[in-house]
Amino acid sequence: MKTMTVGKKLSLACAALVMLTIILGTVTIWNVGKINTQVNLLATDALPGTASAGRLEALVMEQRVMVLRHLLMDNAEQMSQAETAVADSMNRFQAEMGAYEKTITQARDRELFGKIAPPMEQFGRAWTRVKPLSRELKAKKEAFDLWNAEGSSAAVAASKAVHDVVDLNRAQGEAYVAAAAEAGVSTRSWALTLLGFSIVSGGLLAFFMVRGINKALKQ
Repeated sequence: MKTMTVGKKLSLACAALVMLTIILGTVTIWNVGKINTQVNLLATDALPGTASAGRLEALVMEQRVMVLRHLLMDNAEQMSQAETAVADSMNRFQAEMGAYEKTITQARDRELFGKIAPPMEQFGRAWTRVKPLSRELKAKKEAFDLWNAEGSSAAVAASKAVHDVVDLNRAQGEAYVAAAAEAGVSTRSWALTLLGFSIVSGGLLAFFMVRGINKALKQ
């Protein structure tokens, strides 16, 4: 049987080292790309989405409080201030809805987002009917009854819909972080494994080179 020449052994060892380097580079680039994707989703979806959804939740609560204050007031000026505050809060809510929609990247997120508008529209219709009754001090009880029958349930439904969006964004953020961390661990594991193979291959390469040279010198 023919033995391999020193040149062939060196060539095979070098080829193995080059192959390991290519694999390491490929795995690293793939995992870094995965990390970048998760970080980008975290920065453009989960974080701004959570912040925006939190503002939506606060605005819904603000409107509920101002409507109840209006129902409890008996001063025309104070009721006018409450009406202005409700209108301003509603405008800010609509602006924030537009801002939140720009952060949506997932179908589930869009599905939950679509559930916010219907109860908020019902809330607005109820407020439109309650407001003139509340202004008539003699009709306060009627205003309260109408609010409890139509407005309160709409406000609760809107709050729940927004809260579901907040929870989803929080869960998505945690998932993006976990995926990025997993990719980082995978990159480290592959790097250590291939580094070990490279060290072994380099050692074998040196061994065969020295042994081959020694044999050549003895002949």
